Amino acid sequence: MSLFRPTADKFTQMTQTPIPRLVSTMAVPTIISMLITSLYNMADTFFVGRIGTSATAAVGVALPLMAVIQAIGFTFGQCSGNHVSRLLGQQKREEAQRMTVVAFYSAFLLGVVLGVLGLLFLDPLVNTLGATAPAPNTLRTMSSTSSSAPPLWWPPWSSTTSSASRAAPSSA
Repeated sequence: MSLFRPTADKFTQMTQTPIPRLVSTMAVPTIISMLITSLYNMADTFFVGRIGTSATAAVGVALPLMAVIQAIGFTFGQCSGNHVSRLLGQQKREEAQRMTVVAFYSAFLLGVVLGVLGLLFLDPLVNTLGATAPAPNTLRTMSSTSSSAPPLWWPPWSSTTSSASRAAPSSA
């Protein structure tokens, strides 16, 4: 199954393939992605744990910050992906492409705003997250990286990019 099929083939696949087969075909890449993410988190915890307890504590305390940033990103991705999917089902390709572009740039700009705010309010943020000595310095370093990176993270546009590939004109 190729991602780069002619548009008519994609539409036919989505409208005529039996639902159980279609769902399983589309779910496999997501399942693999989630497994890789879990393995990454376990490896990350292992290597950070070798640095020391302060670093491990910083990872645990910074987790809510990263979860909030990801939740905002997933909101953009899921909402725009849903809307783009409906537009593609209605065969409104140009509207779907416009929605994809708007969602991508909106997520990117919000990521920049979150990054700037995260850096400006880093100390209150670290204290709010519950850091205690000696973790604040490690947490401050981690949080400055995490809070400045939202525009570069994949979640804000992962579903949007997936929708873009469906909405993009096919060369075949």
